[in-house]
Amino acid sequence: YSGQLSGGLLLHGDGVTLTPYPLRDSFAVAQVGEGAGVKLNTPSGPVWTDLWGRAVVSQLNPYQTSSIEVATDTLPRNVDLNNGFKAVSAGRGSVHKLDFAVITTRRVLLQVRDGNGTLLNKGTGVFSGDDQY
Repeated sequence: YSGQLSGGLLLHGDGVTLTPYPLRDSFAVAQVGEGAGVKLNTPSGPVWTDLWGRAVVSQLNPYQTSSIEVATDTLPRNVDLNNGFKAVSAGRGSVHKLDFAVITTRRVLLQVRDGNGTLLNKGTGVFSGDDQY
């Protein structure tokens, strides 16, 4: 039997993260919430987040702007992303930490009626008895 592995392994403050590409002089660790399988488009090709929501951007172009973009169609349905794009200007030999802030939501669709049985208008605010939203 024989086998072959290629890629990279990055040891950082939050643990160990694997990448399918070799690590270059300038690279980054990206965090996209805590979900696995989110795709990031990077200068060296696509990468996916691990079980802890981290992915390695194995190459940033030194002294140029590198674009990293989250493929929003790979996010779970209950996750919203504030900004799925980062532009990084890296120096040679630099390591960056990229954090893509996410919000976990729970969406519901309600048909609400007032005391007279009339449907409430779309966009109507709902408040409790003590005016809490």
